[in-house]
Amino acid sequence: METVQPFRDRQQIKTMKILLGHRNKRDKLLFVLGLNSGLRISDILPLCIGDVIDKRGRPIKQLELIEQKTRKRTKRKKKLIEISDTIREAIAEYLAELDVVERDRPLFSSQKRDKDGNYKSITRQHAWAILNRVARQIGIEDRIGCHSMRKAFGYHAWHNGVPLEYLMRIFNHSDKRITLDYIGVTQEAIQEVYKTIRL
Repeated sequence: METVQPFRDRQQIKTMKILLGHRNKRDKLLFVLGLNSGLRISDILPLCIGDVIDKRGRPIKQLELIEQKTRKRTKRKKKLIEISDTIREAIAEYLAELDVVERDRPLFSSQKRDKDGNYKSITRQHAWAILNRVARQIGIEDRIGCHSMRKAFGYHAWHNGVPLEYLMRIFNHSDKRITLDYIGVTQEAIQEVYKTIRL
């Protein structure tokens, strides 16, 4: 299986958010939440509207969850995610687009319903198709997948000076090299470090 790349270019990210928002606010929220939370797609897609709004219907400031990938471990710790203003704005835009806000409705509900007529979440494959369609539309040629959002979170956090040890904890990695590879720090980027030193 080939490795997917993070969304590295900030202008391309901005353009993707605009295009996704024009199509529908659900897809924009998927992208914004994935980029700004560092969550896996397997933790994003099961979310319900009630998970991201308070009792008054306003976007929450913190999201508490047990990550899907680590649920099977004996030490099932809840993870607390800060919900940035960017995510909160995307949630509010999406909720404003809905006719009725139902707390138990999947946050990323499909137009298709289950056999009982209930809303169901979009699939991982659908999320992949959404991201790839817009990425190709704006000329991104890198291999893109659902993990590209999570990797972009780490890539941009690292470039903004977030210590690698923090990212290791966020991603549950045990080795710095794993994290650097995961967030797409290439040998070329490492070589650039040598060009920045002017002592």
